[in-house]
Amino acid sequence: KILLGKKIDLLYLDACLMGTIEVDYEIKDMANYLVSSEAIGWSGNTRWDILFNQLVTDPTISADSLGILTAQTYFDSYIEPRTIAVKNLSKIEDIVKDIYNFAHYLRPYVSSHKTTIMNLRNQTQSFAPYLGGPNEYIDLYQFAELIRINSGMTNINLLNSIIKLEQDIESSLLYENNSGYLPGTVNGYSIWFPEDINTYNLGKTKYEQLLFTIVPLGKEWEIFLEEILTP
Repeated sequence: KILLGKKIDLLYLDACLMGTIEVDYEIKDMANYLVSSEAIGWSGNTRWDILFNQLVTDPTISADSLGILTAQTYFDSYIEPRTIAVKNLSKIEDIVKDIYNFAHYLRPYVSSHKTTIMNLRNQTQSFAPYLGGPNEYIDLYQFAELIRINSGMTNINLLNSIIKLEQDIESSLLYENNSGYLPGTVNGYSIWFPEDINTYNLGKTKYEQLLFTIVPLGKEWEIFLEEILTP
């Protein structure tokens, strides 16, 4: 952004596990729209010819329309389990505020509902950063929804924070598609939630260097993680 003097219109992160709220927050001021995957990013056969031909045919195509075409082209190019989403990065700040409220109102339940929270975390669709690695990332929307529906936690502020989070995630997505996953388990955004304290300790130092955890809004999520994972 500094070199160009403006935001990138459309950014396509053609790599694995880029569909995290932490990555989105890191680049929210650098681009307008983002195409990324919560899971493995299959990059071997991306049809750049289709995308570039579209640009040549219609150089005035909008960034959001090209983003949707990019995601659709990616999705149609593979048969393996896959996820892809197009996000409006102007909505990321609102989503992170929602995550703050979600974590803030969930934290008081950690001592009394720790087992329930971890069981729901383990029911949430998770993603490993490499083959055979720990499932460190979970689908943000599904986890919040499971807390809202199945946890027995009835604090009105907690429930309202989840509803707002769900609404803002939905409004930020221009396109989302996945295959090989159960319906409702992949929703465009994942978040770091290690399955045990050892995995958390291995990643904690690097996690604390992210913009997401440096700002107070994201720091609340990290505090929740430490409280829920610490024996």
